[in-house]
Order: sequence, then C-alpha cells, then structure tokens
Amino acid sequence: MSIWLKINTVIAALFIVPSLFAQTGTPLIANFKESEQIENQNWAVCQNDQNEMLFANPRGLLSFDGQSWKIINTPIIPFALAKNPYDELVYFGGNADFGYLNRDSKGFYQYKSLSEISGDTTIITNIHFTDSSIYFYGPEAIYLFNSDNHSKLYEWRSEANYPFTGMVFADKDIFIKRSMK
Repeated sequence: MSIWLKINTVIAALFIVPSLFAQTGTPLIANFKESEQIENQNWAVCQNDQNEMLFANPRGLLSFDGQSWKIINTPIIPFALAKNPYDELVYFGGNADFGYLNRDSKGFYQYKSLSEISGDTTIITNIHFTDSSIYFYGPEAIYLFNSDNHSKLYEWRSEANYPFTGMVFADKDIFIKRSMK
C-alpha cells in the first residue's frame, strides 16, 4: 500500500468512528402551550429581574414565566420595550405614551406613565439607556429623562417632513440622523 492510502485510511477512521457514537440519548425539547389571546407578532422582547420574558404585542404587554402567559393591562399598545440595566425597571413606549412598569406589594405590575410630564407625545419606537439617562426615541421626537427621579431633562422635535431615522451612541456622544427629503 502506498503511503498516501495509509494516511487517508487513518484520517477517515479518525473522523468516522467518533461520529458513530455522537448521537446517543434523547434531545431535550420543551413544548409550551400557545395562548389563544395573543397575536403571533411581537415588536420587542426583554427579560425582567424575575426571569420572566416580556413581549410587546399587538394585544398589549405579555408576560411568560416559563409555564403560563399573562396579559399586563396597559393604556397603550407597546412598540418598544427594554429593561434598564441600571435600575432594573422595564420601560416601554407606544403610540402617544411611554413609561415604566413597577411591581406592587402583591406582585402585580403597575404602569406609570412618564409622557404626562412631556405633554404632547408622539409614537415611541425605541428606548436607550445610559448610566443616568433614558432616551425615548421616535420619528417625530426624542425625550431625555433622568433615570433616578424620572424628571424630563430635554426634548428634541423633528422638523415637519424631516423625521428622525436613527440614533447611535458612541462613547459619550450621541448622533441623531434625520430624513433629508
């Protein structure tokens, strides 16, 4: 036998023999019961500090604890949803309202609106956090809030027919893009 045939035989044996025993056991698969009350489209997802998954859904804010689905009643349909890594609160925004969720003493979620402070509020499509601030972003306005006391610090409005189309954080700088129609 030639040297190349011996080398190829050894290489083939090294790859084939271990793969014969690689597929032992039963895969771990978990199936969850689907709720009839929810839509199949979710706009945002986050996990709270109790390890529940929260979903911004056309039916409202949904909570899944690993076994059951719950609908959290809110005054708006949420589009944006995010957990602040600095204060552990879950913030969300939607059409003409934004705020945060807080648990009461019985463990139920209570919605606290922050848009009351801002007055005329537009649609909120994204939320960004820094160590001391919260940015509620939408195509028509960006609202800056203090994360410690939830006071409004600043508000940027887009010009008519020139909506905001993006916001990027780079170190301590913030870049806001707007449409140039």
